[in-house]
Parts: sequence; structure tokens; C-alpha cells
Amino acid sequence: MLKGGILKNLKKYNNIKLAKGLNLQFFVTAPRGKRKYIGISTTSFGDKWFITPRGRAIFKTYDSEFGKEIRNIRIVNELVCMELCKQMGIGCAEYQPAHIQGQDGLLSYDIADGKKLVSFCDFISVSKRIEPNLFGAISAMDKYIEKGYKINKKEMVIFLYKTILFDTLTLQTDRNQRNFNFLYDAKAKEFKPAKLIDNEFAFCGELLSQWLTNDYGTEFGMHDILYEYNLTGKMLTFDGDYVANAGRVRKNIENLVLYAKKHKSLMSVLNESIRQIDVSGAFEAVENMGFVVNKDYKDYVGSLVFNLKKMILLEKDKKITREELADIERIF
Repeated sequence: MLKGGILKNLKKYNNIKLAKGLNLQFFVTAPRGKRKYIGISTTSFGDKWFITPRGRAIFKTYDSEFGKEIRNIRIVNELVCMELCKQMGIGCAEYQPAHIQGQDGLLSYDIADGKKLVSFCDFISVSKRIEPNLFGAISAMDKYIEKGYKINKKEMVIFLYKTILFDTLTLQTDRNQRNFNFLYDAKAKEFKPAKLIDNEFAFCGELLSQWLTNDYGTEFGMHDILYEYNLTGKMLTFDGDYVANAGRVRKNIENLVLYAKKHKSLMSVLNESIRQIDVSGAFEAVENMGFVVNKDYKDYVGSLVFNLKKMILLEKDKKITREELADIERIF
């Protein structure tokens, strides 16, 4: 186990800086197994809604079967990903650390804004023949548009592409079909992208316990993570299979570059994201919140994202034939 842990002053920070004066009032606990379309839907034990001066917020305690060190890493991952989303221009739920009712966790403010949250799998259910992947989502958009719904197709495609790029760069292992959502305004009959949630299992989250137990530090077998491990989590991909593994990461990178070379707007997204993503800046922002994060963990995350960016840049340098470009499905 790592000496000193991942976080050093979470409780002190929250008692002084955040929890004091918030006057939190218990609102509702979402029952396990029941879906809600108000605010951020949740099926986890310990997740509670509160009314705060800023409006409704969910308090995530991360108090499942994992130990304190893993819970702390998940809190850090959520906050770091929030900062990385800002850098990449991706909407992300806003999180603030909190210490409530004797538990450490994060307050996450309502992302629905009075509208309905529609999960990815519910969105594509407009037709039984649609596959659960990027192109299935695009087919679903066409179906909705035919039925008179308002959808900015280009905006939605870029949102999907950015999310796949973000999840690949941060090696998400929990982007399942129910924590990836769209916003639906029933009055206007309009769909828009929703802010991202549930990034706590970023950075190869399924191996975090091994990282802690074996104290890999900066020698965490980057080659093994990216090329050999079959992870048990899930990730949003081009092909509709949500099983996260090293082969799918490589395939995602190939497709990210392939479609960027076909569509100028996607190449712009790819280039700007690679240039703007700054892991050290994200950790600095988290530490400015009052955290002290273990240096080895920061080095591990920085090395992981650096290697993934390098893989994308190497893929960009590869020659692609006209036949390959012509064979790509039209996504706009």
C-alpha cells in the first residue's frame, strides 16, 4: 500500500472550506435498481441528493466494496477528468469535494436542468435494428429528425467523437450505455448532448487496486496496460462492443485518426484536443482545491496519457489509401 495515500487533507479541507455553512438538507436517496430521469440518475448505494444554495446536488461517497485508498483515487480521477474535459471543451458535471455525515465524497450538481436525461441505449431504441455504436447513434438521429425532432446532427457527432477521444486518452473503463446521456426537452422536442458523468474509473481504473497493492509507481508496466491486459470494465467505442481491452484501445485510435482524415472538423477536434490536454495542469487545479495528491500517482497518470497521445500521433503519420478513405461510412 502506498505510504501517505493518495489524498492527505480531504477531511480538513471540507470541514473548513466547503461543508461549513452549506446548510445541506437531505432530499432523496435513489433506490438501487430504479432509474430516475431527474438530475443525475444513480443506482449506487450511498448516493444521496441534497438541496444546496446552488441547487440540487448528488453526494457520491464511493463507499462500495473498495478500501479508502481506492475511494480516494476515484475522487481524484473524477476531479482530474473534470479539468481535462474543460481543456478539451467537453461538457462535464461539476464536482466539489465534500465531507458530509462523516463520509468523504463529491458533490455533483444537477446536469439535467429541468430536462429529461436519456441514456445512450434508450436513445438508440427508436429502432430495433440500430446497433449500439457511433454509427447507430447517427442512424437514430436520422430517425428522430424524420419524426420531427430537433437535432443538430453535426454538434451531436462531434460530441460523440470527442467523448470517444476523451475516453481513449484517459483510458476509461466504465463508460457503459447508461452513464452516457443525452438531454431531451419535451416541450421543444429537442435532443442535445448531456454533460459527462462517472469518470472515477479513468486511467485504467480496473487496475487501480493492483497499482496500490504492488506499489508500481512510475514503473506500472505501461506496455502491459496498453498491449496485453484484458480489462474487465467497459468503454465507449466505434464498434458497439463495450468490453474494454487493449485491442479495442488500439482499434479506437485507428478509427479516431481514420475519420479525422476524412472529415476536417473531426481532424480539428483531434488536433486541438491533443494540443490542449495537459495532465499536470489538471492535477494542479485539483491541488488548488486543497488536495495533496501522491506524486507517483500523478506520474503514472501523466505517463499513461502521454503514451496514448503518442500512439495517436504515430497513427496520424501513417499513410491511408484513397480506397480506405472512400470506404468509410458517411457520418455527416
